Amino acid sequence: MTRQIIHGGQLLRAVRTKFSLTQEEVCELTEIPLRTYQGWELKRTEPDFSTVCFICVEAFKLNLFDAWKLAELVDESKRTQARTS
Repeated sequence: MTRQIIHGGQLLRAVRTKFSLTQEEVCELTEIPLRTYQGWELKRTEPDFSTVCFICVEAFKLNLFDAWKLAELVDESKRTQARTS
């Protein structure tokens, strides 16, 4: 399996949706401005590595490695669905 580089916002969105959290809920848990967070998920800007780690721990209760693995699974599931559609 080839590893892909995952944009920080892509990782955050995949994990957030897997945990059924809204962007607003993540922002409340982390005290990050909503517009800033939305920009990351839309890939307008890239969050710092330390910020991604902080959000994973504070909002998702995951370390970065587990969040990354979960994001890969979500991404693979989407690709599989797209192929079968």
